[in-house]
Amino acid sequence: MMKKFLILLCAAMLLCSCAFAESGVIDYMDRFEMKCSLPDGYHHTLISMSDLNLEGAIRADSDDPAAPRMTIYISFNESFAAVQNLNDLDEGALDLIRQGFSDENTVAFDMIETDSGIRLLVVRETGDDPDFLDFYTVYHGHEIELTLLAGDSVPDGVLTDAQVENCLKYIRTLEITPMQG
Repeated sequence: MMKKFLILLCAAMLLCSCAFAESGVIDYMDRFEMKCSLPDGYHHTLISMSDLNLEGAIRADSDDPAAPRMTIYISFNESFAAVQNLNDLDEGALDLIRQGFSDENTVAFDMIETDSGIRLLVVRETGDDPDFLDFYTVYHGHEIELTLLAGDSVPDGVLTDAQVENCLKYIRTLEITPMQG
């Protein structure tokens, strides 16, 4: 979907410097920190990481296969190296990003702003494919994508309105701040 991430330091340094804390904080390679309130009964874990990208998940503590889940992708994109945040992109660049989502799915777009002022492109599946809600932003050249999916056992993979509203409530608490060094 979106090309991934930054060539920075060796993989060992990456492994040492990226942490998922139980407090809802992601420390990304000592470059920046993402904070977000998590719903009760949810935690985040690292799925994979390399010198080019990071993938994490927010999942229910229970083994409920119907519980919605969120995947987190962080990657550096050389095209956005000089971009501080999504507000720095012109409409043409935003159209290219939207096109990347709509090439693969039937989607609707919206823009929201978090309580801390982060602008997010919201992408919602509106076609026959399994439902998803995607939040996309750019921070200091990094693409950050958070994707909400219905639980594995949900028929047709449809998110309920309550699940979408709950996700929007928590995603509005997202903060991204540079690490002090």
